[in-house]
Amino acid sequence: MSKKNSIKKIAALALGVALTVGATGCDFIRTNSMKDLAQTVATVNISNMLSEEDGAKKLNAILDIGGVGKDIPKRDLVSYFMSIGYQYVQSYGYTYEDTFNMLLDMLVTRKIVAQYAVAYYLTKTGTKQSAENCEIYMEAQLAAAKTEREKQLLKAHPEVSAMKYFLTESYIDPETKAVSAEKQDLWDKTLYKMYSSINNTLDSTEEAYLAASNEDHEHADARTKPTNAGVEKSDFYIAPRIVDGEEDRYEVYTGLNKNGIPYGYEALDGSTVTSRKKAYSAFIGNLDDNGLLKKDDNTSNLKEMEYYYVELTGYLEQALIEKYTDDLIAKGEGELTATYLNGRYSDAYDAQKLAYDKDSAAFETAIGSLSDTDYVMYSPVANYGFVYNILIPFSEEQNRLYKAEEARSVSDADLYKYRTTLLENVRAKDLRTSWFDEHDHANNAFVAEDLKYYNNGENSNYLFFEDNLTNNERYEELGVYLGQYPFNGSVEKKDNGAYKLKANTMKIDDFLAEMEGYLNYAVGAGSVGSTKKWDTYVSVNDDNNDKNDAYDLNDDKTFADYSQFIYYSGKVDVDDWKSVSDPDEKSMLMAANYFNPETKGYKAAAAFNELMFAYSTDTGCLNTYMGYVVSPFKTNYVPEFEYAAQWAVAQGAGTYVVCPSTYGWHIIYVTYAYRAGNVYGGYNVNDAEKEGTFSYLYAEAMKEKYSAEYATDEQNRLVLEYDNATCVVRNQKTYQDLLDLDK
Repeated sequence: MSKKNSIKKIAALALGVALTVGATGCDFIRTNSMKDLAQTVATVNISNMLSEEDGAKKLNAILDIGGVGKDIPKRDLVSYFMSIGYQYVQSYGYTYEDTFNMLLDMLVTRKIVAQYAVAYYLTKTGTKQSAENCEIYMEAQLAAAKTEREKQLLKAHPEVSAMKYFLTESYIDPETKAVSAEKQDLWDKTLYKMYSSINNTLDSTEEAYLAASNEDHEHADARTKPTNAGVEKSDFYIAPRIVDGEEDRYEVYTGLNKNGIPYGYEALDGSTVTSRKKAYSAFIGNLDDNGLLKKDDNTSNLKEMEYYYVELTGYLEQALIEKYTDDLIAKGEGELTATYLNGRYSDAYDAQKLAYDKDSAAFETAIGSLSDTDYVMYSPVANYGFVYNILIPFSEEQNRLYKAEEARSVSDADLYKYRTTLLENVRAKDLRTSWFDEHDHANNAFVAEDLKYYNNGENSNYLFFEDNLTNNERYEELGVYLGQYPFNGSVEKKDNGAYKLKANTMKIDDFLAEMEGYLNYAVGAGSVGSTKKWDTYVSVNDDNNDKNDAYDLNDDKTFADYSQFIYYSGKVDVDDWKSVSDPDEKSMLMAANYFNPETKGYKAAAAFNELMFAYSTDTGCLNTYMGYVVSPFKTNYVPEFEYAAQWAVAQGAGTYVVCPSTYGWHIIYVTYAYRAGNVYGGYNVNDAEKEGTFSYLYAEAMKEKYSAEYATDEQNRLVLEYDNATCVVRNQKTYQDLLDLDK
């Protein structure tokens, strides 16, 4: 779901920092020539075209003291290739020449925008920042260096101190020259991003070593996990803490750290100092292989290496660009008034109505690509909808028997009668065994001691994705996923950390009772009603069947009436607006609150979605926006599923229906059904701050769209204005050898 911090992700001008060098296996450059990598591939100086009003002289003063770089060394181009460029060559068919030219353009653009950002802050109304104060701050940073090598490197990379000055909006007292930082969090966040990136690189290498040294380190077959499982929020960072008067912060874990595992870093399961040192040694070797290690680098201390400052410079430039873009975007957000948003909604509605009334296929395509930033406001016809599908499949043996019978049968009636005997023996079981693992880094299960969970007497007390469920400050929420359905079976954790698991098995009726129990738990007791077994369903074991075990057939002995396949149906009460009598208004309220976690509709969908992850072998429906699109017309679904899903959609949201097919049992749940006309009813300013409502999500989507458009326009403007011979000189001779790698 879109959150208010999502704009932060957009405001990066698409430049991205990707200079962390890992063991990519990309050793196309093997050289000891630091001199070669130090050559300048391009020089950027936009002050050549800036007006005095825009800060030409002030920017030049910063350039003169090295506060923002002009030169792009070949080393940066090589690092960029090693991080992202090689993928374009290996995976997308780019030539080396095209790739290096593209990467250089990106580096030039970043340099242009970074220089412009510095000029912006030097000329901003009410600014306390100046070239003079920046120089004082840089001197203070040099004085604070802990070792001579750090001081030497900081002096060689003055842009690190200068970027920190502009990021933290540091203030210099004119009399005492004392330095204070007003926005330390941006610096801390930048360090965290860089350190976390390097740690992830080391983790990947170390994990490979751990797996290689432990041959019995095997995991169960993978089971799809919900989107955002274990995903850290993009704007999260571990802030420094003070321990005994000393600052303690998140750091890169190399195995050589004086104080052991750094604060906030979680070591891999099975990690040792030796395995981490081995991973770090491989990392250093990769730098050396590619000419990114200097002779006087102290490899036992990352902060005493040239690479650290090269990397940090890139991250700081990017952070300053994001800060600058965010500041400008903040000014424009005031334009996104209720009147503006209503106007945007009306414009989109009118355009969609015109298009979809002419072409219903365009509507079906549009709802098939719905997202929380891309909405369909108008439906030309009723009875389109979305469904979730739990498939409880035939076993391999049952599939074999079915195919054999299919080859023998002389009529559909005989085949379907035989299928009913197989369906009697289909069993549902919890498939989330792979979410348990004796190795912490791969384990998603935890004991729900204090967390609320569903307990029917048969379930265990093991839930999944503790981080997402209990720590939403750091981790993303699991969208439309209740998270309170424990593993259905016995769980025994042995002393060695391994799990002994036995999933309970259920016939279809037992599974439906389990499903309805969880839906009632999620939505509220008594929410599941109007359930029935259909007496038209043919079962060889049903003596009271009104059809006497016979199917209606066409004259050519083919099957005629798919309603006979509906085994069971029910409906969850998802109506939070019983006082609203107008069905169109009620439909719009349900649409506008689909993702509102306080509504019955959301709770029911979240519970059923979780059961899909637990039991369904139809992985195509997992992690979809609202489920499968169901059209009231001919579809590509198997006919039993098509009929049952269309029937259920016609009954409305909250309906569920059970039918068989050649794959096994389908339990189909309607998440949303369209009525013809206006879907949401417009933008409602009263819901703009209520998370999960359409108006909240729509406003966030419009802000994100505005931010993306603004960022792109601003980047294009700066490139068009300053990427020319006056401001940018590309020295192709210095990187011609890279362009010639295709030869």
